[in-house]
Amino acid sequence: MNSDKPNYCLYHGIHADKLVTSGTVRYSLTLLSGSCYDDSSKGVGVLSKEMVKDTKDKIADFKRFSFVLLSLSAFLYIGSIIPFEGKQTLHKLILLGTSYLSLGIALVFYRKISQWKKQLNEES
Repeated sequence: MNSDKPNYCLYHGIHADKLVTSGTVRYSLTLLSGSCYDDSSKGVGVLSKEMVKDTKDKIADFKRFSFVLLSLSAFLYIGSIIPFEGKQTLHKLILLGTSYLSLGIALVFYRKISQWKKQLNEES
């Protein structure tokens, strides 16, 4: 990457950087999967249309992922509380642990979604 023409890179993460090159201030989003855009012709701190579209697509994807994880969590929790003969304590603990883990991951996804929405609202 040329320092005179910084590229914007969009990742699935939650980090924003302010780049100063040749007296020009630009903003770089680091959001965990990678797409880079040459945005040297845009104004200072303006997200390109591609970056906004990709961020909105990632928000929609993460909403789907978190809904699936919430559904899985509910399914596993119900399976852990319904009594049947032959269910051992270990199996119940595994179901509960997996249920809580998927619930936790879904909450992390929702938190990322809210951060990305906040970034989009600040830029627009």
